Amino acid sequence: MAAGLGFKTFVSGDVLTAADTNGYLMQGVWVFANAAARTAAVTSPQEGNASFLKDTNTLEIYDGASWVAYGSGDLTAVSAGVGITVTNGTGPIPTITNSSTDLITTAGDILYGTAADTVARLGIGTAAQVLTVNSGATAPEWATAASGGYTSLATGTLSSSAVNITGISGSYRDLVLVIRNYDPGTDGAQLNIRINNDSGANRYAQTDSFAYGSNNTFPLTFWQTGSTGQDDTVTNGISYCRIFDYANTTTWKMADWRGFFVNPTTTANYNWWINHYVFNQTGAVTQVNILPTTGSFSGGTYTLYGVK
Repeated sequence: MAAGLGFKTFVSGDVLTAADTNGYLMQGVWVFANAAARTAAVTSPQEGNASFLKDTNTLEIYDGASWVAYGSGDLTAVSAGVGITVTNGTGPIPTITNSSTDLITTAGDILYGTAADTVARLGIGTAAQVLTVNSGATAPEWATAASGGYTSLATGTLSSSAVNITGISGSYRDLVLVIRNYDPGTDGAQLNIRINNDSGANRYAQTDSFAYGSNNTFPLTFWQTGSTGQDDTVTNGISYCRIFDYANTTTWKMADWRGFFVNPTTTANYNWWINHYVFNQTGAVTQVNILPTTGSFSGGTYTLYGVK
């Protein structure tokens, strides 16, 4: 078969030679109904012959040994990587599938690695859950979001010589004790707090920052709001005490106490106290005790909060 001569425009009167026929006219694309019709019509195809098969709408080129689909001659194989499946990998049109997506069954599913070149499915969680890591730090998992803010752990009225709040959970960061409308029962009695019902001289109080220096004793058996106490007839004050890092078992405990109440001597005056406290014990706080310096409570309420 002669080599193709490209394209030529013939004009009236031109002589059509054998070379013209072989070089121009025989280089077109043959159209057949199907491969069988082509085989019957072309018994000795030559390398470079082109044909179009109408039943499959494919253009094929004879490569010297067989008819191959146009554009597929360079494809010899398709290799599958991680998570990939190939069907008909050496055919003219291979099918490539991401097999890892077969693990997905529900909208919102997550795929994660379980080992090298291995994936697994984590099903979608429920509303308001958060994505976290399991206790073994080996896989992700869904969990209920930790609640923030204040959680009421105990509440009640002040109606005795002492209120003991016991069995305090250690699952919070700080404790906050709020006392409202405190009535000491005895005019001028002060509001006191003990930790773990410890009555030893293990507390220190200061209304401002201090350098401890040579004063190496903890002289108090309780924490209290102030030195003047509360009026017994006007009970609209409030006290707020926050105990920091109460559940740890390696350090002393520290607290801030703020109180606002009526002066017992001059009821037109009000006392405002901001005290800082230290309790020189390392055990976790599991009990808070509320007591007046003398007598019994005649009224008021308390709420103990756990703070995340």
